Amino acid sequence: MLSPYNELPGILPLHVSIASDSNQARIIHSTDRNLVMIERDNVETICQYMASLNKQICSPIRFRASIYTYKNILADNLNEHYGDQSIFEPLLHECEYLYELFFSVAGCSEATFNFYRTDKALCTRYHVDMYDIRLLCTYTGKGTEWVDNSTVNRSMLGQSKDNAVIIKPGTIPYFVPLGVPVFLKGEKQGKNHGNGIVHKSPDSELYPQPRIIIRIDSNGM
Repeated sequence: MLSPYNELPGILPLHVSIASDSNQARIIHSTDRNLVMIERDNVETICQYMASLNKQICSPIRFRASIYTYKNILADNLNEHYGDQSIFEPLLHECEYLYELFFSVAGCSEATFNFYRTDKALCTRYHVDMYDIRLLCTYTGKGTEWVDNSTVNRSMLGQSKDNAVIIKPGTIPYFVPLGVPVFLKGEKQGKNHGNGIVHKSPDSELYPQPRIIIRIDSNGM
């Protein structure tokens, strides 16, 4: 289901999985996994809807909430930014879907929510993040760029600003398909030090329109 929307390797690396629901997605907690993509049926529909909001997304929405309070806080934020419920109702449903997916998989009681639009590559260097688990979904532009564990010179992470030094020659980068939720494991997750997923923002010349992104983190603001 994922391949029509973006290029993925014909055979996934052992540290990458595709899950059909939250139960399967909990494999992200395994020591040998650091990226899990979630299959879904309405990818094109939600991406088209998000693209229709493009010019209306003027300022980011960001808050931290618990599993018990996020629905009200989310609705209040969307109402403040968009007002007309007919416009943001599909967005509200999408945000609730992702928040519930995140809580079910991450197993945490609070999470930080971010919804934003950007026309810049915010993270141009390959890196690992110092968080437990992150959920990302990109709807327009280009999805998150990631590389196979075996192609990374991990000793150069955080040391070199040259991506050609961080990854080995001939490395083929991959991109998370648009509209597909993806769990990324960071360095703080359990005993995951040295095995965080290596990724970066896609180069801006790869996409003609701004990226619209929802990001949910287990760590603080």
